[in-house]
Amino acid sequence: MLKLVFNPISGQFDYVDVTTPSTSSYWGSFYDTTTQTIASTTTEYPVTMNTTVGGNGVAIGSPTSRVVFSNAGVYSITFSLQFDNSGADDQLATVWIKKNGTNITDSASVTSIPKKHGSDNGAIITTINYVLDLQANDYIQVYWRADSTNVRLVTVAAGSSPTRPLSPSIIYTATLANAIGSKGDTGATGSAGVQGDTGTQGVKGDTGTQGDTGITGDTGATGSKGDTGTQGQKGDTGSQGIKGDTGNNGVKGDTGSQGIKGDTGSQGIKGDTGTQGDTGVNPFKGKYNTDPSLPSVINGDQYWNNLDNKIQIYVDEWRELNGAERFKFQDDSLFQMQNDSYFQFQD
Repeated sequence: MLKLVFNPISGQFDYVDVTTPSTSSYWGSFYDTTTQTIASTTTEYPVTMNTTVGGNGVAIGSPTSRVVFSNAGVYSITFSLQFDNSGADDQLATVWIKKNGTNITDSASVTSIPKKHGSDNGAIITTINYVLDLQANDYIQVYWRADSTNVRLVTVAAGSSPTRPLSPSIIYTATLANAIGSKGDTGATGSAGVQGDTGTQGVKGDTGTQGDTGITGDTGATGSKGDTGTQGQKGDTGSQGIKGDTGNNGVKGDTGSQGIKGDTGSQGIKGDTGTQGDTGVNPFKGKYNTDPSLPSVINGDQYWNNLDNKIQIYVDEWRELNGAERFKFQDDSLFQMQNDSYFQFQD
């Protein structure tokens, strides 16, 4: 069985034997027999397919918007979409493809669908071809959207008078681009052409990165000692070091000889007069007499007399002072003291 397919390399249609497909000729052919609509102008919709014509290594996947390529290779993918428009104005529809769920850059095409004429909807068929380098198990999907929900991907039923087949909403084919048609015999090798002129020298390339450092060689023999150089200038005096810790006290020395006695200092200022003390006990048994004339002498008595700021004492026998001191005047003798005078007794 032969199938007519378009060869994007030669730009011509070629027949491919699909009865016993070879492992080097992967292909698939599919279409859909339903009418597909959109509910929103701001939502993308995948185009689905429900019928397989045949294939080798290319098949409808799940969901049915996916076409799965089981083998790696460069594939030519062609599909046609049949639009109609039931509205009173022309509308635009956009079609693009995705690989493995991701938009393929610059793959969109925009089509204008004519408005309705009388009882007939406006209609147009758009055909798009892509050549893609795919990896094993990659899948391709066709997506679309329109400016109006009056736009559809329509399937036209089979007709009569004359009898005509159904017109699917999408027809999809995929072929391995580098395996289309039978390989011809290798042609004869042509004669070598004349060598062309030498081209101008190219621009100098960037300097490469520095290589690793080589292994260090053996150390050479020590050279003879050179002459002693002249002595350099004396360097600056360094800063003073930190003060050391204080040493322990030394052993106490011998006591020196006594120095010469210094001069007597000047007499200090006279201190304030102290408060008068309590009156002491009269150590002498006797009487205090203020009469200018002494009284008659009474043996064993003493007389204190204050005459003209004088004190007169008359004693005629031993008397004890503070229980220890003793003194004695001659009988009927008189002892007088001026103010501020004093006397003391020896033991």
